[in-house]
Amino acid sequence: MTAQTRFSKGKTVRKSRINEDLHDTIENLRRELVEVSSTSGFTSEIVLELSQRLDKYLVLAQRQMRKSHDAGLEM
Repeated sequence: MTAQTRFSKGKTVRKSRINEDLHDTIENLRRELVEVSSTSGFTSEIVLELSQRLDKYLVLAQRQMRKSHDAGLEM
């Protein structure tokens, strides 16, 4: 994941970094959750389990982003 994103007017905004593997895991779980929920319903056991797994990875990503952000403020 890149550290910066450029917008059309030349502005650069720093993005917090998360581990690429973590990002891929989150995206794969999100896709799977959408697919399974469309066929199984939102309250099926598999959807609930996938949702809980995704939540755990999202918390990890938030912690990484916070750590990255805090490290940037210390510089």
